[in-house]
Amino acid sequence: MKRLLLIALAACRPAPPSLDSCDDDLAGVWRVDGKDATTPSGEPRRYFVVDLRRAIEIYPMFDDSLLAPSDRKETTATALIVAPAAFDLARDAGFQTRRFMRGNDSCTIRTPARIHDCKADRATLELVPPSPPSDWARCVAAPAAPITWTLVRERD
Repeated sequence: MKRLLLIALAACRPAPPSLDSCDDDLAGVWRVDGKDATTPSGEPRRYFVVDLRRAIEIYPMFDDSLLAPSDRKETTATALIVAPAAFDLARDAGFQTRRFMRGNDSCTIRTPARIHDCKADRATLELVPPSPPSDWARCVAAPAAPITWTLVRERD
C-alpha cells in the first residue's frame, strides 16, 4: 500500500509557475500556436524544453524529418535524410541545428533562433528554418525566410 501511495505522490508534481520573463524556468512541454501548429506529417508541433539556467535546449516531440507535406521517407542511396532539429539558446538567442545527409554527403546547418516575450504561459520564438543544402560541397543552405512562432506551455 505504501508503494502505491509513493507512486501516486510522485505522479502528482506541481504545475510550473506562470512566467514573468524569459529568465524564469522554461522547462516543460510547449506547443506552437497558430497557423504553424501542425507539422508536415500532420502531428501537433510540440517541443520539450530543457532549462539549464544559463542555456535552453529545445527538442521536437514529433517526426521532424519531413520538411513538407509531400515529402516521403525514401531509402534510396541518393535520398535526402533529414535529422531532427534541435535548438541551443543561451537564455535568449542561439541556434537551431539540423543535419542533412545524402549518400556519403553530410551537412550540418545552423541558423539563428531567439526566444523572447515570455509571459504567463506564452513565449515568442523567432527562427530561420534550416533548409537542405543548395551546395553540398561547401555545406551551404538554400536561403530561408525567418518565421515567428507563438509557443504555449502545456499544463498537465
